[in-house]
Amino acid sequence: MNIWLVVRAVLALTTPVLAFFLYAGAYSSVTRHRAPPVALSTRYVDGLSLAARADRDFVQSVMQNGNRLPDILPLAIAQNARHAFVAEPTSATAARLLALGKQGVQNEPARIALLHDAARLDKRDGTTNIILISHYATTGETKPLLTHLNRLLSTDRKSSALFFPLLIQIMDNDQNRSLFTELLKMRPNWFADFWQTAISGSKNVSLLPIYREASLKAGLPIRSDLDTALLSRLIADEKFEAAMQLYGTISS
Repeated sequence: MNIWLVVRAVLALTTPVLAFFLYAGAYSSVTRHRAPPVALSTRYVDGLSLAARADRDFVQSVMQNGNRLPDILPLAIAQNARHAFVAEPTSATAARLLALGKQGVQNEPARIALLHDAARLDKRDGTTNIILISHYATTGETKPLLTHLNRLLSTDRKSSALFFPLLIQIMDNDQNRSLFTELLKMRPNWFADFWQTAISGSKNVSLLPIYREASLKAGLPIRSDLDTALLSRLIADEKFEAAMQLYGTISS
């Protein structure tokens, strides 16, 4: 299994999910700035409010484009993003919108640099993280992809519904063991939830004890109830030797 083909295939199905990230991000901006039009009506330009308005307009443009990113960022949104960034250089939303406004191969380095700026300014911006994951799935760069995947899952739990099944597919192929082990070394705070899903959803259950050991070496403790669940799964799949080894490990 080619991991990058799997990642790209999954991300190809994420345009509705991406739209959801966009909508959630815009909504949270509104709750932080309860009256952006009032703030913008004053002479002083409130960069955060302007960025929030630009983001809401951007969500609308995505929805009108069939839940897909527009090929060209609408001019009004691009202008508002620039004004917002000038007024408030710490606005992650403005930086992300500026990045999406840079089209063409010649602007790719600047676009990615701006996306990284946005990610540094707000690690919780799910839209920024998922766009960077998609980018690195295309370029085949493992480390930054894992970094942003871990960040996304750590800060936006709703993304687990999309990416946990993908991670199980990756984990089920023994050729990807080193890749998954690298992810474990990041000591992800979502690992317990993922591990519970993997025990029930894995199609190659004989590899799970190997990953259990790798997680322990990475400093990720395994809950006793999940050890019991893994033991039950091994027995149900008639992996009796692996079950006996795990039982011996748990009992010692």
